[in-house]
Amino acid sequence: MSLKVESNTINLNMKTIVLGLGNPLRHDDGIGATVVEALRQSPSLPENLTIIDAGTSDLQALLLMQGYQRAFLIDAADFGGTPGEWRCVSIRDISFIPEVLPHYGSFHNAGLRDAIALGEALEILPKEIFIYAVQPEDLQISIGLSESNSAAVQEITKDLLERLGRELDKDGNPDDMDEEE
Repeated sequence: MSLKVESNTINLNMKTIVLGLGNPLRHDDGIGATVVEALRQSPSLPENLTIIDAGTSDLQALLLMQGYQRAFLIDAADFGGTPGEWRCVSIRDISFIPEVLPHYGSFHNAGLRDAIALGEALEILPKEIFIYAVQPEDLQISIGLSESNSAAVQEITKDLLERLGRELDKDGNPDDMDEEE
């Protein structure tokens, strides 16, 4: 597993939406939809949680986030990692300036970047937005994920369930995992 978490403490009482982004007809671009489906299978989800497969429309994703306090987006993104490697980052930690985009560029990045800029201008974005970016192996027209991305689904789902179920410290670890003094 490869995980990079850059976040602050997460408030469990926040109205939250999880959006899977991408096109499941383009092999690993379907990671968002696959994680959303895996998350829906969880027997104990918070009441204040909405889970949606948002497809490839980043503007629609923006509109779906309106009215929520926190959002998690899951998408294939080429950040130069190994296939199946994933990261969870806060949009506050990602600068959407051109020289940074190649490192955290979603395959919908122009639309996502523009949608986030529009949401900021309209002041309709959730207070907290986290992006699970997964390095794809294959984006050819094909149904199903590559082996490397399939392995990441369970890891991401577990991580997301932990974030939804417990407060996390500034490093993204559950508060009950105290460090040695």
